[in-house]
Amino acid sequence: MKNERPHLTVNFAKWWPNFDREQNFLVNALREYFEVEVGADPDLLFFSVFQGEWPKGEYLKVFYTGEPRKPDMQLADWAFSYEYDEDIKHPRHMRLPLYVIDVDGRAFRADWGHALIKSDRYAERVLAEGRNGFCAYVAYYDGRARCTMFDALSRYRQVTAPGKSRNNAPPISDDNPEKSRVNDNFQVLKREFYRRFRFALVFENRHYPGYTTEKLVDAMAAGCIPIYWGNPEVVRDFNPRSFIDVSALEAEELSRLSNWLIRFPALYRWMAQQRVFPRAVGRAVARIREIDQDPSLRHAVLAEPWFHGNQPNRYFDPGRFVDRMREIGLDALRRRTSGMETIKSIPL
Repeated sequence: MKNERPHLTVNFAKWWPNFDREQNFLVNALREYFEVEVGADPDLLFFSVFQGEWPKGEYLKVFYTGEPRKPDMQLADWAFSYEYDEDIKHPRHMRLPLYVIDVDGRAFRADWGHALIKSDRYAERVLAEGRNGFCAYVAYYDGRARCTMFDALSRYRQVTAPGKSRNNAPPISDDNPEKSRVNDNFQVLKREFYRRFRFALVFENRHYPGYTTEKLVDAMAAGCIPIYWGNPEVVRDFNPRSFIDVSALEAEELSRLSNWLIRFPALYRWMAQQRVFPRAVGRAVARIREIDQDPSLRHAVLAEPWFHGNQPNRYFDPGRFVDRMREIGLDALRRRTSGMETIKSIPL
């Protein structure tokens, strides 16, 4: 029938375990325009960076990663990654940071962006909550940057860590810090836990341009002042006056050191790879102490909008993503059929 929606078969390869292949943000976006089933002999294959085999057959290849990995546009027909589109400059690539996706990939969470718009009385409301906790730290893996900051900050006041990394408190869920992160409601539980604290230590596991995960947004949603490290270009997505950007302090220190280290290029490269310079950490701790001890400073930071202009950045727009998925679905259909009648029947 002329008004029937075209059918697409999709599949997944090299994907992470425990991923719901029937209900997820990728398949759900395609279902806005197509009848989609997950099965063998796909028209369209989503692939990522993990172990696994390629299925046999001819299909459109769509790359997605929530890891700090640059897509190979020679291998992928289309791609979603952390890379900034302005930098990668490829018409079939789209930046899709993990902070706009449920951590288990179930949904594209446009509502998170709207929830982060600050009202005129936001700072007063958070201050009136009288949060007794100083700083929360929830992480599964240790990391040099995370642990360096945790240890330095702990010399000022206790940083509460219910996760596996630097564990010093009961787990958020499941009575086991190793299992908490796989609880279906863990992201909600983590945000509720954060609401007891004035600050949240939210370091990424890697320093990589564009790599901003859900960690920063979780702290923002809970009304904490985030202490962040990871994406050195996070200012492109969020207002840096609303949080402590240790990546920026680190970059300043690296720039300062380069004036004399230029004579020792091997040492300079080694120091740049190590990241988290002690002076940057010291400056961050001093700033945190200052804000923690001065209510007027804490009010000033909390009053700053999370976003530039207090409006969600473009990555939170589901229409942008759904439009791209429609393009991808049409491309898959064109490869499958020589006729155009099916394609014309797709509603605009």
